[in-house]
Amino acid sequence: MLTSAFASTSAYGRDLGGLTRIRQASGAGATVTISLADYGAVGDGVVDDGPALQSALNGLADAGGGNLFVPDGHYAIATPVSVDFSGRAFSVTIQGTPSASPGGSPGDFGRGLNLTAEFLIKTGAAQNAITLRNLTTLLVEDLVLIGDPAARDDAKIVLTLSGIHDATIRRCEFYGLASFVEGGAIVYAEGSGLQITDSAFLGCAGNSGFYTPIVQIYDWTQISVTGTRFVDYGTRPGFYSKTTYMSPYAWISVGGAAPLTNLSPRRDVIIKDVLFDEGAYYALAVRPGLFPVPNGGAISLVYLSKLYVNVTNLGEVGMRIHYVDNVFIEDSHFGWSHNTRGAMQLAYVKNAVLDQIECVESANTIIADATVGELSVINSVYETLDSQAPVTRVITNADPEEGPAQYVNQKYLDILGHAPDIAAYVYWSQQRARCSDDAQCTTDEELLNYLNGNPAATFSISGRLVDTDGSPIAAATVSLGGTHTVGTLTDAVGKYTFAGLATSGEYTVTPSKKFYAFNATDGAPGTTTKSFVTPGGDQTADFTGTLANYSIQGRFNDSNQQSMSGATVTLAGGPKDFEPESQTTNAAGDYAFAGLPAGYTYTLTATKDFFTFAPSVQTLLLAGDTINLDFVGTPLTFSIAGQVTDGTDPLSDATVTLSGDVHRVTSTDSGGNYRFDGVVAGGSYVVTVTKPHFTFVSQAFDNLLSAQVANFTGTIIRYVITGNVTKAGNGLGGVSITLSGDQSATVVTASTGNYAFTVDAGGNYTVTATKLGYVFLQPSVVFNDLGQNVFPSFVATPLSILLTDGDTNQAIAFNSVTMLTEPFDLSTPFNFGGDQQTRIILFGLIAEGAESVTAQAEDAQGHVYPLTVEYVGPLAGAPGITQINLKLDDQLPHGQDVRVSITVNGSTTNTALLRIN
Repeated sequence: MLTSAFASTSAYGRDLGGLTRIRQASGAGATVTISLADYGAVGDGVVDDGPALQSALNGLADAGGGNLFVPDGHYAIATPVSVDFSGRAFSVTIQGTPSASPGGSPGDFGRGLNLTAEFLIKTGAAQNAITLRNLTTLLVEDLVLIGDPAARDDAKIVLTLSGIHDATIRRCEFYGLASFVEGGAIVYAEGSGLQITDSAFLGCAGNSGFYTPIVQIYDWTQISVTGTRFVDYGTRPGFYSKTTYMSPYAWISVGGAAPLTNLSPRRDVIIKDVLFDEGAYYALAVRPGLFPVPNGGAISLVYLSKLYVNVTNLGEVGMRIHYVDNVFIEDSHFGWSHNTRGAMQLAYVKNAVLDQIECVESANTIIADATVGELSVINSVYETLDSQAPVTRVITNADPEEGPAQYVNQKYLDILGHAPDIAAYVYWSQQRARCSDDAQCTTDEELLNYLNGNPAATFSISGRLVDTDGSPIAAATVSLGGTHTVGTLTDAVGKYTFAGLATSGEYTVTPSKKFYAFNATDGAPGTTTKSFVTPGGDQTADFTGTLANYSIQGRFNDSNQQSMSGATVTLAGGPKDFEPESQTTNAAGDYAFAGLPAGYTYTLTATKDFFTFAPSVQTLLLAGDTINLDFVGTPLTFSIAGQVTDGTDPLSDATVTLSGDVHRVTSTDSGGNYRFDGVVAGGSYVVTVTKPHFTFVSQAFDNLLSAQVANFTGTIIRYVITGNVTKAGNGLGGVSITLSGDQSATVVTASTGNYAFTVDAGGNYTVTATKLGYVFLQPSVVFNDLGQNVFPSFVATPLSILLTDGDTNQAIAFNSVTMLTEPFDLSTPFNFGGDQQTRIILFGLIAEGAESVTAQAEDAQGHVYPLTVEYVGPLAGAPGITQINLKLDDQLPHGQDVRVSITVNGSTTNTALLRIN
């Protein structure tokens, strides 16, 4: 077993010693080869050659890639080296001098590879020593990476490989290296595919408490480890191992796989011809759940062959494998241990086949929990099979060569002349193992048919998705199920491809896209998938998609939830060739658009004269049948406002009435302003202003389409106060008619007795008639808040009156000769008459047309004395005043006042006091 495990570690004959930096001729395929020595590297194990290595790799990156030759030497790397080749180089090789004798004595597992170019790692636990990023291919070969015997920690990570599609470590030796920190490792590969071949990890240590392994693989695309030893010691003189400090978590730790793609649908782990010594907590740990990758892909296969495993003495199992679709372990040995739970523990594995494995000593137990779907143990040696798998098979053949796996291998050799590829080997071995439960099994016949078709190891499935019109369906999801599970999207022309699929497998292709129903182009109606079982070569699966048609409907209501007929709704959007269309709501306010292609965005716009909609535009993704989309319309409204004045000043408290389609009433404020808000658009309206004593012209608005200003100027109403003055039934001219109050004026009646005033309505007025010598039955008439034409008339009565001193009631009298005032003597020598009696002049108002005038006096005792009236006539220069000449009676009492009065036409005047001397 051990001999076969390491037979592939052979001498490598090329001699690159003495290479210097050589640039080959430029041109297609030209490659640059440089030497580390040309960048100042010393290689004495003392001088820090980290900067030289950094410069050399930078130079290689600047040159677009090529080969870096590391001459023989002991190159101390104390300064971390990190190079990102992204965009600068695709392929790089780092190569030391090949060993002339990489072998050694059989069984001398701790021997090195006799390599002469060494990197002495001295960066310390806080830093990564060498980091290489972003290459298509990387080859590191014929190099030793060795730890510092004087240091406990050599680096956090010794060699980091990141974003490298195909990274290969070949014929390299990792000796006495240690990383005891969390997140550390000796080799750490992420986002890469990794191959380790014909190499040796000797005396290297990690920290199981921090899950620190020797080789950590994370976010990976493929893993291959072959012809390699993981031994917990080395045989260098004076430098035995660092595992005496602490055990690594695992020699190899496999974390989560990189996400699957349609062109990379498999994630396989292949480990073959490898020795795992007992110094690690696990020889192999495949635990993607412990190191998860977001959206990471499923691990398709863990294939282990020709392993020699000295199982740990730390009370654990030799291997722990979780979350894997298929596990196939063959021709391997688990033993040596004296303190272990068993050879291996399987969990969350869909199908596991163990063929011709040997589990001995304390490692004689195989553990599979209930999360394992199928477990087949074939022609193997063990003591305990602790399996909770729902399907557990134990197959023992008299001749192990007749076992399922060996049968498959032999058929390949017989028919195709070569051993099966690993995917085929695993698939057909699993199928044949299942035959142990089925007497009618047809696997042998299916295998022979498959092999006779001379199948390729891998194949592709491609196809195209089109709609019923033959147009491509882009961005549809196409899911591959079965042996490999992955999905992809169709491109702009509807095409998709799955490549790198194992022909030994079973596959189902299922297209899907929201709103589409698919049917295989070459299938009967309802054929929504295409299946392929062990196809011999590339396959085609085309599908026709039928897009669902949905409808959009709804109702228009106004803000009062009353149905709105006659509204227009316009539909736009949809596919590129969709023409907008419009509908008018029916009497119930309903509309409906049917047969619309689903999955598109549509826009509905609502309009109706004199209405607004909030929102008026609604957009939706048509994602279901019969979408209801309602609109609520609010009548469009405007304002009608203005001011009411009399032409100069504002008029408050005027009544403003809005009539027509809306009826409202308001009043003007102190500034004469009014306003009607919320007047519904499209209506016809009349604004009317009323105020007592004013007239206004109404304003009309038909089909209201905007806010309006309507100002009003009131015209005050004018009324007439008119009448006449009569005397004894006849018009009396010359009468003064006085208007007082809110307006003032005076007019004199014509001979007809008529007069007139024109005044403002609403005023307070008094009309008074006056004329000397007359009294009036009602001398004044009052009109308050005049609201109409009025006709006040006056009746005049002629008046006779003696004029007196208003303060004393003494008559205004003069001696007619001497013109002296009272007291008067009854006789006078100055007399134009012969009787010597005194004559006096009195003054008065004597009614017109007097035909008879008499006078008399009355003393205090009541005695009456007639007085002779000698003259009655107008007083010159005093219009309206009458002069009355009287002759005093000589019988009047002396020394006292008498009361004198005049009688005109039978009407007696007032009495006036006349003093007698």
